[in-house]
Amino acid sequence: MVTSAIKNLSGLCGLFMISASAFSASQSNSTVLHITGQIVADPCNVLPGERDIQVTCPQDGKLRTHNVSYRAASNTAVSAGNVDVSMQYLNPERSLAILKVEYR
Repeated sequence: MVTSAIKNLSGLCGLFMISASAFSASQSNSTVLHITGQIVADPCNVLPGERDIQVTCPQDGKLRTHNVSYRAASNTAVSAGNVDVSMQYLNPERSLAILKVEYR
């Protein structure tokens, strides 16, 4: 379980570094991101869709899927099993946003 979580986290970090490298190549400023913490459970899978965000998390030994609408997530933190999902738009056109998944 922990090995799986580490592999998933490694993959996500690798994907983030690739994305960050491509993004920083087009920007003149850069940021250092420090990640701290401890892996205590398998991570959730977050899949953005056309109308909502699908959040699948391990809970009580089973995978549980919750659908969270973009509208609801942009207004307040929405409970999706053992996580809270919220979203903040970065521009008036609502084409860029930060999705925050907070584990409880």
